[in-house]
Amino acid sequence: MGCSSTQIKIDGKIIKQETINLEISDNFKTKELNQAQALIHLITNIRNNIIYEYDNIIYITGGCLFKNPSITHCTKCILFKICSECQGNISNAEFEFKEDPPFLKIKFEKFTESTNNIIKQFFDFIIKLRDFKVLMKQIDKETPKLMYIVFENNNKISKENIEKINRAILLFKDLNKLRSNILVEYKNQIYELVINNKSFLEQINKIGEIAYKNNITDIYEITMLFKDNIIDDEENTSNFRREEYDMYNSIKEAKSIMEKKLRNEKVEDIDTSLYNFSFKRTMSCDTFG
Repeated sequence: MGCSSTQIKIDGKIIKQETINLEISDNFKTKELNQAQALIHLITNIRNNIIYEYDNIIYITGGCLFKNPSITHCTKCILFKICSECQGNISNAEFEFKEDPPFLKIKFEKFTESTNNIIKQFFDFIIKLRDFKVLMKQIDKETPKLMYIVFENNNKISKENIEKINRAILLFKDLNKLRSNILVEYKNQIYELVINNKSFLEQINKIGEIAYKNNITDIYEITMLFKDNIIDDEENTSNFRREEYDMYNSIKEAKSIMEKKLRNEKVEDIDTSLYNFSFKRTMSCDTFG
């Protein structure tokens, strides 16, 4: 498979799971380092959780067929599948648009059980990302404590711990950006539906219609139609940046790469008890931050 690898990226930088363990010694302020470790663990805990769940969404939606997948690809794949079950016309889905995430209300009785399961998992992921806003704000208020430990004890703390603490601060910044990027990109896709963007809907309907007429029901097989009928159609290359839609040559290869990635990732629950946070799920109407 060479260098092929389905990766999450921010500004061209690969985002992957990480764990940071400080070296805690009795020769330094053990209490402060333990508190720093608890906060760092919470940051990496949340980050690893989001990365795993995002990779899982990329896998189940068929987004993994793209070499550089994003939530945009995942959304398109789901819309292709929905469209195929609406006789090739996405307007038959009868979406209702909402102010709150996931911004769409869908009549699940119109679709197959497999499609409904994918939609529900996808929507749950989007809502969960929105709900992390409260916890992320709490962590943001605590991160100056990490910087304080470094700046005030530069001569007392080991170089390794300084590097690890600085790395944790950077991971938190990346986490915030990853969360924000996913939500904004997803919202942009929904906006294309709301305004009935002609070129956007034409691509969805074209793939959905081909799948419907040929009785193709598997979301991976439907998504591969995009490669043959959109990407390889020179008339359509002006509608998007071609490199963003580079696809694998086979479903088997793409799924195998993603399955291996998921097997090697940690599946973690968010444990706020390691720090002094009690995270309550919010159902506010706040816009994405």
